[in-house]
Amino acid sequence: MSFSTDIKLRREINTTDVEQMVEWMADEEVTRYLNEKPDMSRRLEQLLENSQMDIFTQHFNRESRFYLVDIQGATEPVGYLRLIPKNNDKLEMVVAIADKEKWNNGLGTKAVWEGLKEAFLNLRFEKVEAKIHKENKPSRKVFRKVGFDKKEDSKAKDTFQLSFDEFLELVA
Repeated sequence: MSFSTDIKLRREINTTDVEQMVEWMADEEVTRYLNEKPDMSRRLEQLLENSQMDIFTQHFNRESRFYLVDIQGATEPVGYLRLIPKNNDKLEMVVAIADKEKWNNGLGTKAVWEGLKEAFLNLRFEKVEAKIHKENKPSRKVFRKVGFDKKEDSKAKDTFQLSFDEFLELVA
């Protein structure tokens, strides 16, 4: 798998980004497999209404590392990626390509690779996992394509995992 990508993960989140997220979270097709609260669009609107600031980075990074997924040269993000610490050596990765016009173009795969570089090379975690709804075939395909293996099976979701050593083998 190649490291070269036209995808960048961006930590800074401003008003226009939150406005874009309001639209994404209001779209049931986008949120169908996400674990976001059902009223997330309204919560984001309230955040915008109640804030005097134009930067929201701190708000989105309280419990996890939150990144917007940008395509080089584009003016708006196409989605987001979260890295959620689970314990001292493991993170959970959540990725959503929320711009439906960009679906099925390999952006999810590229975003996962960027997330893995961040998780393993910058944050120094030993394992990354993804909990994916059984019906979410596109996400299952992306994580398998990148090299994740299914580790746990539950009624609604499967857990896929990749270790740092496995990551090194893939990029060698």
